[in-house]
Amino acid sequence: LHSDDLPVLDLEGLAGHKGSLYGSVDSVPNSQKMFSILLYHRLDELKHHPYVFVEAESNKIGDVHVPKFICAKIANDVKVRVNATVETRVAALKREYLASETCIQQLHQATKEVAKFVGQKRADMLHKMLDDEQYDEFAEWLLLKYYDQRYKHTNNKGYDYRLEISSDDIDDCCDKLTEFYQSLTTKQGGFRFLFCFGGGGGGAKLTPRTACE
Repeated sequence: LHSDDLPVLDLEGLAGHKGSLYGSVDSVPNSQKMFSILLYHRLDELKHHPYVFVEAESNKIGDVHVPKFICAKIANDVKVRVNATVETRVAALKREYLASETCIQQLHQATKEVAKFVGQKRADMLHKMLDDEQYDEFAEWLLLKYYDQRYKHTNNKGYDYRLEISSDDIDDCCDKLTEFYQSLTTKQGGFRFLFCFGGGGGGAKLTPRTACE
């Protein structure tokens, strides 16, 4: 969407962190001060757009805190749900987190922290998957057994989604989001967020996940 010159607020990009315990893999996190400065300038750039795409985030990305007014808009503005098959999500997670040997080392380190939530036996299983280069199995287990379980409360909140689409064909997905955005901009109103919720991978940026009006 950003490459198509649509107004996008990439909170994770500004934070230098993909979110979750694996969010720092292949990333350089920003300080709270730098995040705030970058966020201020990006919001200033976007202030003339009636709607802005932004991924639904919690109030904290890595070690930086998201301003309360943005969290409030994520909770209250227009929402779009973007779904994806497990195969699409696995492929996207691998692109994000398995780019180099350094990434593998960082995944091992993050998996030590995940043991607090899944238990040491399962964490050892994940370490072995990485050692055996079973990357598809590693990604699928994390998505289904860790991320989906930890974030399923978001899917059960009964949100009123204005649009539900699939990201399996990313070009078609972006086209539909663009059409939806254009339909909204015919209305009058102030600065709004378009939040995209979806079947992503927690910290993995699989698709434009959440959009709100």
